[in-house]
Amino acid sequence: MSPSYTTDSYRCTASNLATFDLYEVDAKDTSQAVHDDLAEREYDVAPVVQNSEPYGFVKRIDLEDAPDESPVKDHATTVELEHLIAPDAEFETVLEALYERPRYFIASQDEISGILTRADLNSQPARLHMFTHISLFEQTARDLIKSKVPNWWEQTHLKTAVKDDIKSNQEKARENNVDLPAIHYAQLSTINKVLTSHEQCWRELGFDTDHEASPWLHDVKELRNDVAHSNPIIQNTERGLTEEGRTITELLDTYQFIRKVTEQTVINTKTERTDTKTR
Repeated sequence: MSPSYTTDSYRCTASNLATFDLYEVDAKDTSQAVHDDLAEREYDVAPVVQNSEPYGFVKRIDLEDAPDESPVKDHATTVELEHLIAPDAEFETVLEALYERPRYFIASQDEISGILTRADLNSQPARLHMFTHISLFEQTARDLIKSKVPNWWEQTHLKTAVKDDIKSNQEKARENNVDLPAIHYAQLSTINKVLTSHEQCWRELGFDTDHEASPWLHDVKELRNDVAHSNPIIQNTERGLTEEGRTITELLDTYQFIRKVTEQTVINTKTERTDTKTR
């Protein structure tokens, strides 16, 4: 494969994802009042200000057992460098950061101006960014198939219904003088089938066996479906493993795999996941 695409025009940074309409609380507000406000708004955390200056932040969970009339500043956490993220942090940096912590603040001119959480990965800017990279992945996969397995149509065991669907779509395009090679009318599931059926392809992707390639390609397909149909991208916002729902770990893994393929940085060694979820 040779580099054919650029992704510089499709940036998505922390400031594109973060919420800047912040709910702030005063350091003198009572713990009970702040807890109730946070619960009503379904917020987990809020910045705390004192005399219009940043004081720190408070988590709702830390107020659950606090004395009702105690000032919220008594339960606030000082904002340290580790709680901040640069507004121009790239999407992959955001994913890596949110793997470590569930939320970050964006600071500007000595004030907390925004908050970034794992839930923000379900926002439209994140969805548009990932859809672009998944589209590039699909195009890269098609180019790989055309290059490595030009006779994939005859050499891949595909269901008759799948082939009929591809031929039908290609014929319709041909009637309108806009037809492309048949692989362009294959769905991503079919593309994945071709990739895993031919050693030339899965080795080019950096795998030792087709069985190693299958779960990664499956994850790309599942992410594509969720992005395209506006389903939640992050389905479990905790760091721990879960039997159901995509975690930040899995999203980070899949995103990095997509970028690796589209940027041609293929590693010809066994690719390992960063979690131990049963595949």
